[in-house]
Amino acid sequence: MFDGDYVTTTVAIDTFDPLQSAVDAMVANFLHNPWLPRRLGHILRSMGFAVVSFRSHGYTQTTEPQYMLTIVDRGADLLAGAGSIGTDQAEALKSEARRRAKAGSFFGHISYLSLIARKPS
Repeated sequence: MFDGDYVTTTVAIDTFDPLQSAVDAMVANFLHNPWLPRRLGHILRSMGFAVVSFRSHGYTQTTEPQYMLTIVDRGADLLAGAGSIGTDQAEALKSEARRRAKAGSFFGHISYLSLIARKPS
């Protein structure tokens, strides 16, 4: 298994970074069970599997952050669609993410988890 631990997703570069609200909205609305990757080792062990390896892998985008920009965009659209912010604010969040990318100050990170398990014979 290799999956994103999307609860760890961040683009924040300070405590009250407004872009993080877009990321948080995307994570809250696009994932059926955001805690599953963290629980999978326990679930598999309870089913009789032996967990051989359970590791974390960081995924960071700072230059050319295409994937992370899609997360900001989806979250901004969700916030606007819910009426939490106006469409102008959503466009401003998207624009700010792209401004940072162009200026070299964008930061985006997601932790991914890999798990290898075997069923004993």
